[in-house]
Amino acid sequence: MKRKYLLGIIQLDTQNDKGRNLEKICSFIDEAAARGAKIVALPEVMNLIGDNVGAGGGAETIPGYSTEILAAKAMEHGIYVHCGSLREEIPGDARASPTTVMLDPQGQVIATYRKLHTFDVTLPDGTIANESARIRPGKDIVTVDSELGRLGFSICYDIRFPELYRLLALQGARIIFAPANFTMPTGKEIGIHTHNNLPLAFANTIEAIVLGANYVDASIGGLGRGAGNCPMELALSFLHNPKFQMRPILDALQNHVEPRREALRWGFAIPYMLTGYLNQHPKAAMAFMEGDNFRDIVKFYDQSLDA
Repeated sequence: MKRKYLLGIIQLDTQNDKGRNLEKICSFIDEAAARGAKIVALPEVMNLIGDNVGAGGGAETIPGYSTEILAAKAMEHGIYVHCGSLREEIPGDARASPTTVMLDPQGQVIATYRKLHTFDVTLPDGTIANESARIRPGKDIVTVDSELGRLGFSICYDIRFPELYRLLALQGARIIFAPANFTMPTGKEIGIHTHNNLPLAFANTIEAIVLGANYVDASIGGLGRGAGNCPMELALSFLHNPKFQMRPILDALQNHVEPRREALRWGFAIPYMLTGYLNQHPKAAMAFMEGDNFRDIVKFYDQSLDA
């Protein structure tokens, strides 16, 4: 299995001309392959949005019009192509299935995944989204082995269901695809709460903000039981929002939090890093930090290796 390779991600303003959309996609694949990409990922509804005014019709079979064009590109460049999603024709059902297809460097279909979760919600303004009336969801969680590692698949609204990604990880997926052409109003509010074992709490919090989280969690000085959390002052320094005042945070940090840090032994310390490094639960580090020998980090490391 290759551990290091280049992945190309294609963004596209999909329109209602399937043939033209695929022409653009093929040119982007050419460019990505020329840059050295070994795998190229396409967006959701990559080939068509709306009623098609060009070649290729509407919903299609697999293999079919779109996948055959993309398979030729995969074979031409000797790369993997993740086909985002397209509307798959379902015999005997007026609904189509939102389906993703994985192509190998020989242009063969090695995986087909149909979106499991339909966007059936009532938004706060009363608007009803009833996606299941026009699309048929799939039934299977899909992974496939490749020379780049085991691949897992999801589409759009699946991302609201973390259990799917947990199961994909348990099945050994090293890359999980989640193409999403999301609407702006979803009726959902998303937040993140982080712990600082490695420490990555600040980085993960910032990534969540960039990806659209509505709420983030932080504590002054990062102080919290165990490894602590994202430091409040770091989060505010990133946001640069004038309504958030830094000085009161620094005052609380100086006069209340730091004086308590040594007594509580809360917040990031090397034993928490070691449990993160060894993929262990931090409870062992928490117990160690409460003991008298909490500075003997080599001993803790040796104990953790034997656990």
